[in-house]
Amino acid sequence: MAEELLYHYTSGEGFIGIINSGKLWATDALYLNDARELQFGRDELYEALLASANEFDPGDAEPLSDEQDQSLARATVLRSAADELRKASGPFLSGTYADYAVYVSCFCYGEADLLSQWRGYGSAGGFALGFNAGKLAGTTFPDESARVSLAGVNYGEAAIADIIDWALTVAMPQVPLGFPGANGAVVGGRLLLTALAALKDVGFAEEREWRLIVPANPKSDLVRFRSGTITPTPHIELEFDPRALREVVVGPGPHQELRMASASRLVGSHGMLWVKVVPSKLPFRG
Repeated sequence: MAEELLYHYTSGEGFIGIINSGKLWATDALYLNDARELQFGRDELYEALLASANEFDPGDAEPLSDEQDQSLARATVLRSAADELRKASGPFLSGTYADYAVYVSCFCYGEADLLSQWRGYGSAGGFALGFNAGKLAGTTFPDESARVSLAGVNYGEAAIADIIDWALTVAMPQVPLGFPGANGAVVGGRLLLTALAALKDVGFAEEREWRLIVPANPKSDLVRFRSGTITPTPHIELEFDPRALREVVVGPGPHQELRMASASRLVGSHGMLWVKVVPSKLPFRG
């Protein structure tokens, strides 16, 4: 996977911004075009966490044995993580925001010339930027408490079951330390929301999507806003290794040869002579 290319489809303006700044934008997932971002599978995961917590909770037994005390602590972690997921379920309706937002930058695995992507993101003079997956995984964000991860998106109901199994067997601490409630909030806000950001309805499977995912404080001064189709859209900036960029595919449409020449000059002006510039082969006019 390390040498494979992941393609980021963008407009001409986006292409210029990425090359000039050396940064990718990661958008708050709740503002993306999939209305079920972070919601697909969330209810099932929430219920599974609570069910597991009820199994561990020793009830009204007094006094607690050491084993019961550990079980109660684990139940507290599970319930706290579930509460964090519930916070992330509807900030637009409740008027409040969760302690964590999840920011994502999207790519297609091995799909350099996908018609649906040109239509959605790169029409009217778009570009697909091919990044080396291994180097892209080293992308950074200035806030060291917010870990950047590169993950492939999983699709459909079977993927929900896999995430539940992972959450209950791997993500949750087997022996809670410190304050279980705070521990669970961190697990729910960072690990579980990140996992939900890599889960989508099977209808999106054609995209073969991979994502850079960053759980971060939505009130951070590193959050920026740009104009969106509906409302100002929050995003953060991620810095990538220039050598991660390997290829630029010039999208279909008019004046393709002129746009290829311009793209070559743009990457060349930044000394990125290793970047290959190629044309889309699709007869799509945009």
